[in-house]
Amino acid sequence: MYALNLFSITMSATDTKSLIVDYVQYQLRKKWPDTNDDDSPPSKVNLTMRVLGEEFKERYTQVLTVVGDVWNVEYRCSL
Repeated sequence: MYALNLFSITMSATDTKSLIVDYVQYQLRKKWPDTNDDDSPPSKVNLTMRVLGEEFKERYTQVLTVVGDVWNVEYRCSL
């Protein structure tokens, strides 16, 4: 029987950077659809990260807002 250890998977800095770039561009395109970026289809990993990022935002936006209010932290978007 084989066991899969998900924590033994290593990624190069280039792989990590490409995931981050894809996610940031995805978020920017949602806000500004006219952004001229590569329109190639995302990989399965990129799609998974997008879904997990959206899920994280949905779950924790309210919690992080409350914590920010308690700690008197204000976020300002400078874009």
